[in-house]
Amino acid sequence: MNRIILEESERIEDSLYCLTERKSNHILKILKSNIGDTVKVGLINHSIGNGIVQSIDLVSRNVILFYNSLEGNKNIPQSKLGNIRIFSSIQRPQTVKKIIQLSATCGIQELFFFPADKSESSYLNSSLWSKESLLGEIILGLEQGGRIYSPQITVLKNKYRIQENLISGNRYILDFGGKYLLDPTFSINPGEPLQFVIGPESGLTEDDLAFFLKLQFDRISVSENILRSENALAYLLSQIELLKSRPTGK
Repeated sequence: MNRIILEESERIEDSLYCLTERKSNHILKILKSNIGDTVKVGLINHSIGNGIVQSIDLVSRNVILFYNSLEGNKNIPQSKLGNIRIFSSIQRPQTVKKIIQLSATCGIQELFFFPADKSESSYLNSSLWSKESLLGEIILGLEQGGRIYSPQITVLKNKYRIQENLISGNRYILDFGGKYLLDPTFSINPGEPLQFVIGPESGLTEDDLAFFLKLQFDRISVSENILRSENALAYLLSQIELLKSRPTGK
């Protein structure tokens, strides 16, 4: 946990927050903070600052913090990956959790989930898709990345709803049939909006591929290995970050 993320549900007064048990345990057991100590915190989707430990309930072990927002918040970490939009097929709940956490860690702003032809429809019955559960996974990712801005998560009823959620810009499908993203002959402008489709681990069907190709998505590959979906996303984001770090014209 590289920054404790405060939520509105934890606010008890203007600048006082009663932390959840998990966050309190981190302050007490990992940081070993005492009353009066300062920790790095951020108010979700708002600002970053310092948290001063005001009190510790010896029974519940809950910590109450006073939040002091940094003036101007010029130090809010900005992501090089903020212009990326991810369209992921419905996956196993544990895989979805990892995708959400990684997206929040890396500063992805928009994340869409859709049922591909091979997606297991029963996964949509998971309690994970509740607003509270999704926020919990987002918080875990933000804490890891030290960020405060949560990705917007949208669950689409079918793949055809993707079309109405696309914007102008680059469009790519992760697929073994495409060129490597880092291939010198591959042309991509990392400064423009980038939209990526990640299929299920069983792969996209020919009908899925035809649908995306019709929407002018191009095939790209990020590895010669067969990767789990969350690992494919990690490979993708790391390579995009590398491309963005290169001097212009390289």
